[in-house]
Amino acid sequence: MKPAGGQSPEADVVKQEVVRGSDGRVIIVDSITQLAADDAGAIVVCGSHGGTSAGTFALAVPLAAVFFNDGGVGKDDAGIAALDMLQARGVPAGTVAHTSARIGDAQDAWDHGVVSHVNAAARALGFAPGDLLSVVLAKRVMRRGDPFAAQGAATDAATPAASGPSTRQDPYYLPDLAWVHHVGYGHHVERVHSAIVDLLRGAGVAAGARVLDVGCGSGLLARELVAAGFEVHGIDASPAMIDLAREYAPTATFEVLPLPARAAAEVRRDPPISGDAGLPVADAIVSTGHVLNYLDSREEIAVALAQLARALLPSGVIAIELMTEAYCRARDAVPVHAKVEDDWAIVTRFSRPAPFRYDRDITTFRRVDGQWRRSDEHHRNVTFEADEAVRILRENGIDAEVRSSFGKESLPAGLAVVAGTRRVEGA
Repeated sequence: MKPAGGQSPEADVVKQEVVRGSDGRVIIVDSITQLAADDAGAIVVCGSHGGTSAGTFALAVPLAAVFFNDGGVGKDDAGIAALDMLQARGVPAGTVAHTSARIGDAQDAWDHGVVSHVNAAARALGFAPGDLLSVVLAKRVMRRGDPFAAQGAATDAATPAASGPSTRQDPYYLPDLAWVHHVGYGHHVERVHSAIVDLLRGAGVAAGARVLDVGCGSGLLARELVAAGFEVHGIDASPAMIDLAREYAPTATFEVLPLPARAAAEVRRDPPISGDAGLPVADAIVSTGHVLNYLDSREEIAVALAQLARALLPSGVIAIELMTEAYCRARDAVPVHAKVEDDWAIVTRFSRPAPFRYDRDITTFRRVDGQWRRSDEHHRNVTFEADEAVRILRENGIDAEVRSSFGKESLPAGLAVVAGTRRVEGA
């Protein structure tokens, strides 16, 4: 059947150059069958599955690299069979996860594709599962500055939070809400901090080891970790939270660093030892308060998880709390939360505006110098399943598992802890 207007199906196939730089060009094409001789030397992102037939078409034109859709991988890894075929010819190749981009849609693969599998040739060039494909490819092609500055960015959805500071119009935890959270909502850290310390010690993380506190907030957990003898480096996207943390836990180190971390900042000069994508390497990484669920999309969460995994030193321990869909379902009957104290009050209204979303409209009132001041924030949370987080961590060298809590404490229904240890190469 032809589309309306009598056009052939081939007329609707997308094929275009999206980035050109000093080190090559990137072409997106819905079907790998549409390659032509003049595409030789290009990096190709296609909507085709990564099976053997697609690999045959890819080998017909000498490419710099090629990326497919994994199509769910399938029986006997049929959906990624082309990667070994291309590896045998020395061609870097990979796939994006079928959960991150529609199969047959190269534009979606470019806009939202998260790398799921790579062959050895692609891994040698620095590609890894969990990467946001468009950011890594454009950075490689452009080699300098903002990879999208000269191209106008493929789409807003593809890059803002992954390639630099978030462009979100409504920042989270401005000064009044950050202060209210600090003085009135420390109960979660009180519930989990002992279990986190026990988890770290039980895994062999010794006193003096560096612990990266992701989404450190006002330093409530960092202070407990310092008291337990660890060297703590806290990161958070909220400058107001970091200001509070520096006062509350002055012996720890804190910095404003949104996730996913900036892809252009792969090497950290301060501190002198460094991990992936601007994150300081650590002997342990912990995160409470479902911080990663504050990122703008499930794709960004996947990228952040992979970055954190690569910042963990060999034998290091990671334990991250996540909000799953079950958490939201358990709270569908709680539309409003309110709390009033002598010098502050808070009202929070909850909503589910879209699949995998759990939003909060938060109004705070704070008495300052005898006057009441009102602040309003809108918080968007994106749910993420723990099993998917485990898969991403395992693909990035972590022996991970899902836990119901950090230790013996009880977490609210629907919160899960993903924990694991980095494998030692050659062990």
